[in-house]
Formats: sequence, C-alpha cells, structure tokens
Amino acid sequence: MIQGAETKLVQLTNESSEHGRVLDSLKAVPGDRKAFRLIGGVLVERTAAEVIPAVESNRAHIDEAVETLRKTLVEKRARFIALQV
Repeated sequence: MIQGAETKLVQLTNESSEHGRVLDSLKAVPGDRKAFRLIGGVLVERTAAEVIPAVESNRAHIDEAVETLRKTLVEKRARFIALQV
C-alpha cells in the first residue's frame, strides 16, 4: 500500500511539474496563437488564451491530490511504525 502510494505521489508530482512547464511556455506566446490540447484521447485545437486556464485548473487539482496523498502517506507510515513496535 505505502509503496504504491509513493509511486503515485511521484507520478503526480512529475505531472504537476509538466503542467508548470506547459504554462511557462504558453504564457510566453500571444493569446491568439494556436495551441493543441489532448482531451479524452482527442487532440483539440484551441488558442493559447483558452488553454491556459484549463491547464492551471488541472494543475491545481493535481496539487490538491498530491497534498492529500502526502498526508495519507504520513498517517500510513505512522500507523505502520506503531504496529511494528
């Protein structure tokens, strides 16, 4: 359980970093420039101005999940240590 949660934590942290890099790239381009976003396996053409809020929202949700998972891991580790004693 703990190892799987740690793996998921690393994956989500990497995904958040990737969203950050995308945001940095998009903020450097004009808002009317074409941008492509993968939604449910379909590549959709939008403008950079339309994509930025969606990416920011997704990153916020990922960061919330990371924080929740970190708290859960701390609790699980504490329980595990208590059971070992």
